[in-house]
Amino acid sequence: MTSTFSQVVFNDIPKTYYRSTQVTCHYTLAVGFLPTTRDWVGIYKVGWSTTKDYLSFVWVDPPVELVEQEPMRKQSLFSEYYLPKEESEFYQFCYVDSLGYVKGASTPFSFQNPVENMDCSMETDLMVVTTQDEIDRSEREKEELRQTLEQLRRGTRGVQTALEERQREVDRLKEEISIQSKKHLDPDQDNFTEKQKPEISKPGINTACEAELREKYDRAVVQIRQLKVELEKQRQRITTSEEMADLIPKVKGEEKEELIRLKDTNQLLEVDLKCSESEKERLSVELNQLKLLIHDMEKLRSENQELRKSLSQQEAQCNTMMGQLENARTQLTNERKECNDKRRLVEEAERELLNAKSQMHITEMENYRIKENGSKLKLRLEESQANIAEKVAEIAEMSGIIELRENRLKIHNQEREKLVREHQSGLAESLRIIAERESQIAEIHGTIELRENRLKIQNQEKEQLVRDNQRLMKTIEDLRREQAAGGSGSSRPERPAHSPPPRGTGSPAHGLQQNEPGSQFEEPHNTTGRGPNTQETRKVCRSCHMSFPGITLEELEQHEQSHRVCPFCTLICDDMGQAEFEDHVYSHEI
Repeated sequence: MTSTFSQVVFNDIPKTYYRSTQVTCHYTLAVGFLPTTRDWVGIYKVGWSTTKDYLSFVWVDPPVELVEQEPMRKQSLFSEYYLPKEESEFYQFCYVDSLGYVKGASTPFSFQNPVENMDCSMETDLMVVTTQDEIDRSEREKEELRQTLEQLRRGTRGVQTALEERQREVDRLKEEISIQSKKHLDPDQDNFTEKQKPEISKPGINTACEAELREKYDRAVVQIRQLKVELEKQRQRITTSEEMADLIPKVKGEEKEELIRLKDTNQLLEVDLKCSESEKERLSVELNQLKLLIHDMEKLRSENQELRKSLSQQEAQCNTMMGQLENARTQLTNERKECNDKRRLVEEAERELLNAKSQMHITEMENYRIKENGSKLKLRLEESQANIAEKVAEIAEMSGIIELRENRLKIHNQEREKLVREHQSGLAESLRIIAERESQIAEIHGTIELRENRLKIQNQEKEQLVRDNQRLMKTIEDLRREQAAGGSGSSRPERPAHSPPPRGTGSPAHGLQQNEPGSQFEEPHNTTGRGPNTQETRKVCRSCHMSFPGITLEELEQHEQSHRVCPFCTLICDDMGQAEFEDHVYSHEI
């Protein structure tokens, strides 16, 4: 991250900018970095997380001539209108390329009004941000340079002192040599030697002295040469020291630039540190979440074991329920057989009713043909009608019993289905958690669904049976209507206009009305000259007892079926809702 940040270095960033003037941002592009027209410099609040958190930005103007071997210095101008308004916050410039990557960031700064801090100096404006290790290392290097320079200076002073001593000794030796030379070369000395012959008679002493002086001179020359060499070395060292002293400002400038770079790097490291801290907090949150997930996994494992135990118990309960379901199927088969037996009885009753109807018609015809035996035939007809009424009552009673048993069976099946559904919901919840491990539960579930389908088929068969019973009841009612209509139409037209009916007898229609108070036909007017085809009938609903003249039997049946009638108390429940109606029906069973 720092390698990409170092491609753009912001220069001369003060500590404070003023809002009343435009802000100029100076920065240097590294060698090899090529800006584009889509690069931009933005103002960010310190602590930003993404490049979209900018407060203001300006596009970068690409250079006209690109010099790849030298860094480029550029600047961007921010208008005072788009500068941030908060004074207590710190901001920084960031260079963002066209791909959204940050290539450089500046040191923090703030915005203030022009009246504030007018007496601030440039020294107080400089803020160096670096690490303690780098400061210690630079201090150690400076101290080592000072010590080396001091040693070189001391060495130079020592060499100069020694050189001066040697030079003085050389000068002294030169003086002695010159004095000796003058003594040997002075002509007066020759005269003096001639005059002082006793002294000249000792030449060995002068020769020894001259040899000693020559030896001293040679040694002095050698020492002078050595001192010259050492002096040259010291001069080279001094030159090197002077060069190093000249390099110190450059080193200081480089150190200053390095400090500025380290300051930028430190700022970026602080930003990285904040990002790392936020990442650390996020990772800690994720770690806590993982711990919670591990805890939840342990909890789920324990719950899974408990679910397995409960599943084994539910399997046992399922087997028990399967046994109960088999018993229910057996009971349903028995009840179906009973329904079939009832149906056969109803069919036999229908056949008997048809036979009775045909016999009634025959009896009526015989009554018309043989008026002499009218009273006997009427008595027989009444007996037949009484038998028919008894059969009808028996059929109605059987139908009520069948409906009652069917309702009870339906309620029982509903309870069974409810238990099965509840059991299925428990199994489904268990299967959802350990579905891939418990394939046998899926087979049990499929078996339960198959048996539910069988139960649905059985319920459909029961509903078909109920519909057959309703159709049978309608057929019986139709037969009753036809019997009532046939009796009234066959006996009255041939009766004399002024002859009253026999004592103790009544018309067949009247006899049926006594047994069936809800008859659908009115008594025809007893007028002379009106035949059976000219009589008018009005059709009455058995539930609401409203008459509907001029409609067909099918329309009357549709009207009767539109009513909601309680099968136990025959109460019309059209105003009740479905739930209220079911509660009313179940209240009779309770």
